[in-house]
Amino acid sequence: MSFVIITVIFAQITGDINDDGSVNILDLTYIASYIGESVDATQTPNPDINGDGTVNILDIVLVAGMIGDGVSDKNTLVFGRGGDSITLDPSQVLDGESAKVCDMIFDTLVQYREDTTEIEPALAEMWDNSADGLTWTFYMRHDVQFHDGTPCNAYAAAFSLNRPNAQTASFYGEFINQIVAIDEFTLQVNLKTPYAPFLTLIASTENSIVSPNAVEKFGEEFVNNPIGTGPFKFVQWIRNDKIELNANETH
Repeated sequence: MSFVIITVIFAQITGDINDDGSVNILDLTYIASYIGESVDATQTPNPDINGDGTVNILDIVLVAGMIGDGVSDKNTLVFGRGGDSITLDPSQVLDGESAKVCDMIFDTLVQYREDTTEIEPALAEMWDNSADGLTWTFYMRHDVQFHDGTPCNAYAAAFSLNRPNAQTASFYGEFINQIVAIDEFTLQVNLKTPYAPFLTLIASTENSIVSPNAVEKFGEEFVNNPIGTGPFKFVQWIRNDKIELNANETH
């Protein structure tokens, strides 16, 4: 089993608990002294490295993996996974490790509200469904750009949802009549038959919205050069070693 490192740059997370410039046994000792305890997120220094509210073995594992590292950037989090992603093209995602990273890089039209099964706006700020249940209309945000600087709009959404999809190809063939952009910020999905859980399908990773410009530019290599609108931007992927992402400051 390979050990993959993902480097994500965002605010104030570090394994250097005692702030001495390197990650060492003193940091592990401090965390161990809090094992099993719930800690407030404002505690300084904070032994809850992964921010789940409780100090546990996961926090020790995270810091143990950084032992000996110098700390030059306190805004960098490095964490390990049990295996590498297979693809970073959401339309091809069939495995969990690929989905985890794609969810950081891409957004969907709608999304699950955190820790619930309720749907909330994402790239689409509003939507409605016709009385017969066959037509879904999504009204997209006007202020979103892809990481490559190109606009994210209804044309990009139609392009994305009309791409061949490894996960939902059979569903699309059975239920989708057409997906079209009515104008720059209005997307319409016409179904062949009503489908009650349609929004939950649209919220899934494989229906993420991708940059048409990047897909056309990279072709088959888009799997290694993903461009979305998500909270993190792709930097590099060294297979079976690490995936590096930087924070999208405009998200």
